Amino acid sequence: MSDEHLADRRFDLGRAGILYTKRVFHRYPGKRALVHGQLNGVPVVAKFYVAPVAQAYEWYRGLRGTKALIRSGVATPALHYAGYRSEVSAWLTVQEWIEADEFWPPAEDEHSGAAHARLIQTLVTHHLAGIIQNDLNWLNFIPHQGSLYAIDGDRVRRQRSPLGPRQGLGHLVRLYASKSKLPETTVRECFRQYMELRRWSFGSVDEERFIARVQRARRRHAEEVAHRACRGWKHYPRRRHDGFTIIRDRRCLDQAQARRLLASLRKESETQPNGGTIEQDGRTVRWQPIGEIPDRISPVQQWLNGRRACHTWVALLTAHRLGLFTERHLALILPGLVTRGAVATVMVQKAIGASPLPDCLHDMDTEDLTNLLGQLHDRLAVMKASRITIGPAGLSAFGWDGRRLHIIDALAIELYPLRRSGFTGHWRCFLEELQKDLVAAGVVPSELTVFAPIVQAELHVD
Repeated sequence: MSDEHLADRRFDLGRAGILYTKRVFHRYPGKRALVHGQLNGVPVVAKFYVAPVAQAYEWYRGLRGTKALIRSGVATPALHYAGYRSEVSAWLTVQEWIEADEFWPPAEDEHSGAAHARLIQTLVTHHLAGIIQNDLNWLNFIPHQGSLYAIDGDRVRRQRSPLGPRQGLGHLVRLYASKSKLPETTVRECFRQYMELRRWSFGSVDEERFIARVQRARRRHAEEVAHRACRGWKHYPRRRHDGFTIIRDRRCLDQAQARRLLASLRKESETQPNGGTIEQDGRTVRWQPIGEIPDRISPVQQWLNGRRACHTWVALLTAHRLGLFTERHLALILPGLVTRGAVATVMVQKAIGASPLPDCLHDMDTEDLTNLLGQLHDRLAVMKASRITIGPAGLSAFGWDGRRLHIIDALAIELYPLRRSGFTGHWRCFLEELQKDLVAAGVVPSELTVFAPIVQAELHVD
């Protein structure tokens, strides 16, 4: 559904005045369109909810949250109008236009500490006013005249009293669960800042407990997002084509490219049933089959393979979101239940210059080996906190491009259930296998003089 008919229009809003819309500057296809305009000569943003039935409650929820923000007294744009516009069959909310007076949004890296400190100050103000904003995307806040304005009332709720420790810290955990690329040092600094601003006492035990909660929440959030992506959500459209279902990352593949990949896959799989690479559009695509091709048409077997393929896709996207440097996921190909001679396949963009780690170890000098082990330590720390391991492939699941350690085997990633006990023993067995692989490669001596400190540090963490 096009939203261009909303631009360059005149709307008589009764007592609110005359609205002149200009350009559509942000859109959610089939749902919402944000249009820059003027109301009585004052710059405003007009939010059109273009699905009058499906989006009615979302419009109401956003309006309710906006009014809660205004009543609480926190920094938020003024509300000028809200109602249904029959001439365009859409719900409409008109608010004050707030212009960012500095670069926004900030990058989520080691240089974003100041922006996060500012966000923490804003959240403290919200929590004291009883406001809980459940969508903590950077784009829902705009810096203006020294304050962060909350510009989206959707998923905002307000209670009569300030948030207590349990609610406040729970909201803070939610914030950092969605910002998985933010360094742990910044998370610790912001935790201390929040506790000091709320004038709550805390110690190192409280800080470690908070970090543990954030790590588990990040895994949970990443897995939830991956499951939505598997169903065809946001950046991952799910489409049928020629007896196959294609789930693709539209930021990397358009529909035409995905269909060409499918055609190339069907041709290549006849000669390389165990996987291989495809050269297309200036990049190398690695494809890996999931399961075995049934000897005959077997809907049950294809259904089971499809479930396994979705689990693989979820594990790959979860590991990528948590910063484990997997090869970039492109698409998941699922054959129909009665499609003959086909199997589910995952496609990733091959890391440039990356070779299986066992093939690289013998050629490494001391500097490269030290760099490799340092990166391996960082990956192990994230994997342990997130309860992620690598399957039987061991070191062969990792790749080295001369400067960075990648995970190049999408099928080897295993997500250990968060609610299941016994992870400590499972993790110890995983590390022991890594030790054996390094010793077998002949690079690390049997006493593990280089690798032992890393492994021991991980083994003694509860």
